[in-house]
Amino acid sequence: QHLQVLWLNDNQIEEVTGLHHLPRLRDFRVARNRLSKLGAAFEHNKALQALNVADNALWSLRDAYVLQALPELSELHFADPDWGENPVCFLSNYHTYVLSHLPK
Repeated sequence: QHLQVLWLNDNQIEEVTGLHHLPRLRDFRVARNRLSKLGAAFEHNKALQALNVADNALWSLRDAYVLQALPELSELHFADPDWGENPVCFLSNYHTYVLSHLPK
């Protein structure tokens, strides 16, 4: 319950679950895994400030849309020079959509 930073980069994670047990989580990094959607994984993580999901299999703008419910989120990486990109990064309106839907 007190964990604030969690890095799970470069594994073979296909789904993010159980984060509702970490309400104080501020920094979550899960780059280079096998995530294909975010869904409601972060709905209870209102303190989340930084999220790195680069180099997964995220292809839908819906994955950015669900993150707008995180009031403290100020650092978001769907692409990262150290890890790579998600397929969603290649959509023509990706940057505009993400910037217009996130709170900070």
